[in-house]
Amino acid sequence: MTRQNAYESAILAYLTALSLQPDNASIFESLGALYLQRGAYNRAVEMLEQAVQLAPDRPRAQSLLALALTHADRPTNPVKELQTPISSKTRDVLSFVKVADGLNQAGERSLAMQLYQWTEEFAPNCPGLQEKMGNLWMENQNYVMAVSAYRRWTEKEPENPDAYYNLGTALYQMGRMEEAISMLEKASTLYQKLLSAKD
Repeated sequence: MTRQNAYESAILAYLTALSLQPDNASIFESLGALYLQRGAYNRAVEMLEQAVQLAPDRPRAQSLLALALTHADRPTNPVKELQTPISSKTRDVLSFVKVADGLNQAGERSLAMQLYQWTEEFAPNCPGLQEKMGNLWMENQNYVMAVSAYRRWTEKEPENPDAYYNLGTALYQMGRMEEAISMLEKASTLYQKLLSAKD
């Protein structure tokens, strides 16, 4: 069975379930996720809006809706459209990151990166977000973007040795040896500082 056929079979199964349980937010959410993976963004928005309306405290549905809205053929700004419901409900930004993590682990790297980027726009100070984005860019061997993400990480957490270590590693992959060594030396100094504080 091809991936396309698998999606169609899954969608058919969920639509059948929905006909029996028309107020089940979980089914709407699952359908929305499937349409999102297929690239049927407008349809995904329809399903995910229903999920959020039925269960506004489901952050996964909110985060998937945010992602679908960034692609859907709509005139409105998806970030502005979601700010009010998220602010008035849970605004659990870390849940968005968890959804993106799940997409990444499932091999949906492009969707994961889009959700990370949307989350950064909505919540630029979310802990660990730049690290996750940088790591994903590294996996994709896009070292320029990895460096950019890791630089933002060092700016937000200037005492975090991991940030400088990762930045140094990305710079090394780009062949920028002098700057890479400088960042790795900074990481070493901060690691030693942490160890001294524990003694």
